[in-house]
Amino acid sequence: KDGIHGATFSSESLHEGSPASAVQIGDPITQKKMHDAQIEARDQGLYNSVTDNGAGGLSSSVGEMARECGGVEVELDSVPIKYAGLLPCEIWISESQERMSYAVPPENLDRFMAIMKRHDVEATVIGKFTDSGRCRVTLHGKPVLDLDLEFMHEGLPRAELKSAWEPPALAEPKLAPRDNYSADLVAMMGRLNLCSREYVVRQYDHEVQAGSVVKPLVGVGQDVHQDATVVQPLYDQPEGVALASALHPWYGDLEPAAMAEAGIDSAVRAVVAVGADPDRVAVLDNFCWCSSTEPFRLAQLKRAGLACYQTATEFSVPFISGKDSMFNDFKGFDGEDNPVKVSVPPTLLISSIAVVPDVKKCVTLDPKAVGDLVYVLGVTRDELGGSEYYAYRGETEEGERYVGARVPRISDVRALRERYQKLGAAIARGLLASCCPVGVGGLAATLARMVMAGECGLALDLSGLPRESHLDDGKVLFSESLGRLAITVAPKKRSAFESVLAGEPFDLLGRVTASGRLQVTGVSGKQVIDVGFAELKESYKKTLGW
Repeated sequence: KDGIHGATFSSESLHEGSPASAVQIGDPITQKKMHDAQIEARDQGLYNSVTDNGAGGLSSSVGEMARECGGVEVELDSVPIKYAGLLPCEIWISESQERMSYAVPPENLDRFMAIMKRHDVEATVIGKFTDSGRCRVTLHGKPVLDLDLEFMHEGLPRAELKSAWEPPALAEPKLAPRDNYSADLVAMMGRLNLCSREYVVRQYDHEVQAGSVVKPLVGVGQDVHQDATVVQPLYDQPEGVALASALHPWYGDLEPAAMAEAGIDSAVRAVVAVGADPDRVAVLDNFCWCSSTEPFRLAQLKRAGLACYQTATEFSVPFISGKDSMFNDFKGFDGEDNPVKVSVPPTLLISSIAVVPDVKKCVTLDPKAVGDLVYVLGVTRDELGGSEYYAYRGETEEGERYVGARVPRISDVRALRERYQKLGAAIARGLLASCCPVGVGGLAATLARMVMAGECGLALDLSGLPRESHLDDGKVLFSESLGRLAITVAPKKRSAFESVLAGEPFDLLGRVTASGRLQVTGVSGKQVIDVGFAELKESYKKTLGW
């Protein structure tokens, strides 16, 4: 058996008695067949409603759909089952994967079933929707369930939980400044949160049906990770679909709202940077929390959820779906039979999907030509709380990561939305040669990725970088402030590019060179980085070079 009590399983702590049968077993081949069949049936308008058999199985999917019309009758005898001997309640609540429930008008049934058969998808009529006001389920003609629909949906008393927020008592670490940050950058590029995961990408075929426009790995060697990918669903149409995701769990330790803001901004910025229309972006959430009924954890969840609403609303970016798992805790015993509890850190993953108006105008992160101009768009602030650089310095100096206190935040979402609209307009006019969002690891890590991908050099001076005035070289290089991008532009397009971005904080830092080295003069006026792309790439690939 699989998928029995999956929803319950995901909403409680793991323990030694947790049933293995709660885990669903997927079947991607069947899933692909079903998706193809559904698209065809959808385009022909053959069904009125559809939902997946996720948490709660048929009880949830059919029950939710019955609310629209006012009743339902289901014959469990007709439900295809994977295992013999299932109890009626198990058939009703099983969450076995790759199953959908459809409401198909009788006059469309033959055409609907023909499409399913043509795609080798098993489809069965299991009952009918009614206006009886009840959910009635039978097995071999005998009733096994007969519930008032209003009671089914509204009968359970609402739980009342209490939350209590207490900001963590944190302080900024006092870091000794470096004369040169080249060694730090090389080491940073080998850290697990920054290094290459090429071995994972290569295990999967991302060339299926040759629809890939921007692949997961880009650059001269096709071996540096791009922040967003683009596929072209219809070969005879110019539009594409951009996909990206963002994850900032360490920010959540300082302020869950910051984790939500950063996730949305990073996911939106990634698809816009590759060529998506900023006005045609949608996002999805995946909350992975722990101990969600405890007051402090619940307060963290509330702050993250509210920030999701506020940030997405001001970005005019809708949440179109999501998922949550609220009790990622394990309760057990140690070797001396003492009770132990292990919990995941509260984590929010934001994914984005967007329409690319013309795939021929897509932009990747690798610089394209020697002599191109290098810009940074956006303001760098003293925001290294929860950053990868603080973690690196803490682990190398004290044996555990520094956390910090000033986590990246968005002060004006609408201003960022306007910035991304201007960026989108510049990409649509073909004014950018490359574009890379500044994210984990800060500006230094972003520039490193660009020279690795382009197998080129960059000669840069950060003295004019838009920034808070008190920042030293280390903070300028490794701050993870949001809303920033590194961009290269052909010299002949400089005037047009700067005209489109007028009013935004940006600076021309330098040029793409043939030296093969990342050479950066800091705000101090001293050279703070001088390292070759080959050395950076060696560190980048070595950690997980399996």
